[in-house]
Amino acid sequence: MPIYFGPTKQEKYIITLGIPSGYTVENLPSPLKINTEDEVFSFLFNSKYETDTIQIGVTIQVNKVLLPTSYYEMLKEFFQRTIEKQNEKIVLKKA
Repeated sequence: MPIYFGPTKQEKYIITLGIPSGYTVENLPSPLKINTEDEVFSFLFNSKYETDTIQIGVTIQVNKVLLPTSYYEMLKEFFQRTIEKQNEKIVLKKA
């Protein structure tokens, strides 16, 4: 059966986190952009550290409504990579 994703769409999430005083960022996930074949799906992850805040931005874009079953493995890998990226840790250390 073909894979149905509903109407094309773009989802954006922006999260701003305050850093407690006396702490600095030791590790922050690096930016990443992933596109599938034919740019059916795209994923963009950005992170930014400024003085006392961390900002994380995630954009997921779906460009086709219906995909043939031959795309299954590609989509499985795409979503696995997006989940791995979103599970990366932010590490703070005491200044």
